[in-house]
Amino acid sequence: ISILLSFLKNSLSMVLKEKTKERVEKIKKLYLRKQRGITILALTITIIILLILAGITIVALTGENGLIKNVDQAKEETEIATEKEIVNNATVQAVGSNNRGTLDEKELQEELDNITGNDVTKVKIIRHKTIVEFTESQRMYYVDENGNVFE
Repeated sequence: ISILLSFLKNSLSMVLKEKTKERVEKIKKLYLRKQRGITILALTITIIILLILAGITIVALTGENGLIKNVDQAKEETEIATEKEIVNNATVQAVGSNNRGTLDEKELQEELDNITGNDVTKVKIIRHKTIVEFTESQRMYYVDENGNVFE
């Protein structure tokens, strides 16, 4: 009987070891499948988030109030301010260079040419209004009798 019990015990132990090995293998396979599934899920979520961020970035750059439009608007405002400052400086120089204290078309054109170079501006006086046109930007500025510059 003891031999039989020993045999049964050994057989049962072997069967349990095999069953345990099988269970461990099944658990490993399930874990690896879940691991692979989580990796694919994480990759999918990451790609979706990146696409959303790319869409937001594109809209921020090119939208109605986008960065590119704001940069273009700021550039234009800076050019206008620079041109006004040039006209203002040339006006002060032209009025100060004669003894009359008045604005003369030729003197203003000479001062503008000194500041900007030749053929960058054109000065016209029409009905006591001095008009300065920048040829490249085609913007016009008006200088009143007090030397104030207006767009």
